[in-house]
Amino acid sequence: MGEPVPPGQLGKGGVAAVGEAKAVPTGVAASGSTTPQVGTEVRDQVIDTPTPLDPCADPLLAHQDEDFFNCILELCATDPDIVEAADRDLTLYTRNPKVIELQTFNGSSWETTRRATSLGSARGSTIWVNRGQACSVTKNTIYHEVHHTRQPDSMSSRYKEIDAYLQTEQWLISRGIPGNGRFRTTVGSTEIPNRTAIEAHVDQSYGYSDTTQRIVGRVDEGATVILEDGTQRPAQRGDNYQYIPPQELCERRAPPGRLQCP
Repeated sequence: MGEPVPPGQLGKGGVAAVGEAKAVPTGVAASGSTTPQVGTEVRDQVIDTPTPLDPCADPLLAHQDEDFFNCILELCATDPDIVEAADRDLTLYTRNPKVIELQTFNGSSWETTRRATSLGSARGSTIWVNRGQACSVTKNTIYHEVHHTRQPDSMSSRYKEIDAYLQTEQWLISRGIPGNGRFRTTVGSTEIPNRTAIEAHVDQSYGYSDTTQRIVGRVDEGATVILEDGTQRPAQRGDNYQYIPPQELCERRAPPGRLQCP
């Protein structure tokens, strides 16, 4: 924006020089002056504003995806079936780390009690896994999500999560891959999954308020919750809900055939 035109230029002795100022061509200051003179028209300058860059067009994401694919291909030596499932049987997407908020009902309102990152998701025959993670975390997550797609529908959603954590932790132990230390315990000299810790994690982090059904939605400004079977009930003190805040995940489908073992 241009500067406003001064109401008058000061003459000698600091007195406004009335009648002495001459009109100056538009946009041009009087000789020796850096300030627009009386009669000067100051036009707004039009400055081109760069178009915001698309965060999903960042070249770094392509590099992270390549690292992701190469990490999964390392499983060809021990678990080619996992690689084959991710490439042939399932639809696989990479994404930016997905932030979730665990919100708890205090009796009158919902409070965010914890923020965490969801490492992956599975729905039907589609799985999503975060890019940009350590390779050990990527292997952990891909096994966990592929396992979800193999669970029978007869399992409750709570037990599906507990089962996936138990099976994945046992697999990590057998492969010598670091996992979550609190999900492991030792019996004698043998390291095994810590079922008690895993069950507590699922109940506290996935919105299972009564250990049977998960809260999947809220209505009436949070006064009523929706359970996974579609039924509704009033929110109760201690209820937990996984809230997904708006965020750009930059999901990209893995090209078919990209994950093929030699």
